[in-house]
Amino acid sequence: MRINTRVLLVLLLCGLGALFYIGASTSPIIVFVYSVCIISFLVSIYLTKWVLSKDEGPPEMVEISDAIRDGAEGFFRTQYGTISKMAALLALVIMCIYIHVS
Repeated sequence: MRINTRVLLVLLLCGLGALFYIGASTSPIIVFVYSVCIISFLVSIYLTKWVLSKDEGPPEMVEISDAIRDGAEGFFRTQYGTISKMAALLALVIMCIYIHVS
């Protein structure tokens, strides 16, 4: 699926305008934070396109990178599973404390 850059640009400009309007009416720090977030997002899109446009290399390199990718996916699956369980437990504990104090 290809992202239409014109549509993305229009959506970003509309979002940026709305955020600046909201931020300017509340605090200039919010405008700064939103600006940094949007610029970081655009840089990440550029870097992603740049990396994905590079050649994968010879078949030996592709074989090694596939093995590394499989190991990394297994690692992240384990990490995200553990973190999500801990986050759910902590959210439940915080909710119980909040209900008990109120």
